[in-house]
Formats: sequence, C-alpha cells, structure tokens
Amino acid sequence: MKTRFLGILSSVVIFFTLFWLLIFIMINASHGPVKNFAQALDFVSNPDLLFYLNYISVLIVTLLVTSLFAGLYVFLKETSAYWSVIGVIFIPAYCLLDLFAYSSQLIIIPILLDLQKIPEHTLISNFMLRLMIQQLPGSALNIYNNIAYLLLGIPSIIFGVLLYKKDKIFYLAGLLLAISGVASIIGVFGIILENDLIGLGSLISAFFFLGSLGLLSYIFLRSKGES
Repeated sequence: MKTRFLGILSSVVIFFTLFWLLIFIMINASHGPVKNFAQALDFVSNPDLLFYLNYISVLIVTLLVTSLFAGLYVFLKETSAYWSVIGVIFIPAYCLLDLFAYSSQLIIIPILLDLQKIPEHTLISNFMLRLMIQQLPGSALNIYNNIAYLLLGIPSIIFGVLLYKKDKIFYLAGLLLAISGVASIIGVFGIILENDLIGLGSLISAFFFLGSLGLLSYIFLRSKGES
C-alpha cells in the first residue's frame, strides 16, 4: 500500500484526536467530572453544543483509528504475518464497542429520557439510564467503553513492537506506540479499581499515542515508495 496514505491518515487522526481532547477538557471545565447518577442524568438531560461535538468527534476518531490500524496491519504483515494478524484481530471488537458506546448517547439516551417522563415507564427508564449513560462510572456502557480501550491497547503494543523491529527509522514511533498501549491497559485497570492515580494511564496513553502518530506521519509523508 502507499505509505503516503498512512502518513495522511495519521495526520487526520492527530487532528481529530486533538479536537476531541479539547472538547473533552472544555466539558470537564464547564460541567465538572461525573461521579454519580444525578450528575450523569443532568449531563445527558441538558445536551449543549459541546455534548454533541464530543460524541460526534469521538465517533470519527474511532473510525479513523480503526482505519489506521488496518493500514498498519497491511504495512507490517511482511515483518510478521502471525503477530500482525494477532494484533488486528482486536480492532473490530474495539471499533464496535466504542461505536455502540458513543452513538447510543446520541440515539438511545434521548429515547430513554422521553420515556422517563411517562409515569408508568419512569422506573424502567431510570434502570436503563443507569446502564446506558457512558459517562456514569460503573454503568454497562462505561465498562464497554473501557473494555474497548483495553482491547486497543493490545494491538498498540504488538504493532509498536513490530514497528520497532521493522527498521531503525521506526524505533521511536514503535516505542511510543507500545508504551501508549501499556499505559492504556494500566489506565483501564485503574478506572475499574477506582484508583485515580492509576486511572491517569488512560490520559497519558493518549499523549504517547499522538507522539507516535506524529512521528509516523512525518516518516510516511516523506516516503515516496510503497511499503
């Protein structure tokens, strides 16, 4: 495949990821962290522009990251056909879990909120909302979302190691990608264990991931041949 395409794709992923991180920071600054059902319900009951931008942008990021890892699989399969297949196997599951977790906030949650206003449906609606609000710690969707990033951490480690082995020009990019995968997995366990310090691994992983993509974008865009 054309390596230049991977360079362009890496750059686009960086742009949308940074845009999403900016929106995420703005939401936390204006609404504060969601810690209980009342706060989560207030968050989804009063969606503003940032709410919609948050979920639309992260849906785009999910699709772009999926495409990027599919491209990396093609690029790295000659380095190790076995491990590149093992790595890419996790990507569809990551994509489906994240797409459901994020799209449901725009499609399913509004329906549940409307049902909540009907007295005979209030009880079951509240029960479903406790399961379906992605921002609510411990909800089913929150767990699915974290599992998705746990799954993404595995191919990040595998592809990072393969990049490191492929050529010395990819040493640093591969190392950063592998570290981002490790940090992501550690962060997910921190969130599950409700340990804020360990949970920072998820945020830290994003910076290593962006650093890796920045290097990959530079390397691939300079390349004029095929992989």
